[in-house]
Amino acid sequence: MNGNIIMYNLLIFILLLTFPVTNQSTIGKVNLKAPIEELSAYLFLSETCPICISLTPEIKKIEAEFLNKGLVLHLVFPNVKDSNPEKIGKFVRKYHLKSQAFIDNEQSLTNKYGASTTPEVFLVEKKTDRIIYSGKVNDEFIALGKRKRTNINHFLYDAIRKYLEGDKSTVISTKAVGCFIIKEID
Repeated sequence: MNGNIIMYNLLIFILLLTFPVTNQSTIGKVNLKAPIEELSAYLFLSETCPICISLTPEIKKIEAEFLNKGLVLHLVFPNVKDSNPEKIGKFVRKYHLKSQAFIDNEQSLTNKYGASTTPEVFLVEKKTDRIIYSGKVNDEFIALGKRKRTNINHFLYDAIRKYLEGDKSTVISTKAVGCFIIKEID
């Protein structure tokens, strides 16, 4: 009986050596190692801002492409008096967003990054806390009430892609267009 257990353990050991588990994320293979989170994106939103609502397809595209591949996306709702967990939950469910959403109750992130508009994004390198990109998600809205339908630049998507492909030197900033964040003063 004891010899059978030793043989069984030896067989398992040989199988593990013969068929190593890889870290590649491909169909049919198991990825036992969590992805390295290289970037955090803090996307300041308002559940009532029409520009934020119109950006949800772009946000979903970014989530589909980059979540679990180096990006953590935080959906930050900075308007403390207007937002509540029920409204935010409804917004996230309605637009099928996967990222963590929360109210910036003390507006600490709003103040840390100097966010003044929704939508406005700050793409941050995790290990250095360096801002890689800040501003618009895309340039669909060139001003309040002015929308372009073609030749849209996807600033956030491109900044994430370039960084994850190895271009870590570029720091870009654009001027966000949208609804003002209501600053809470004590």
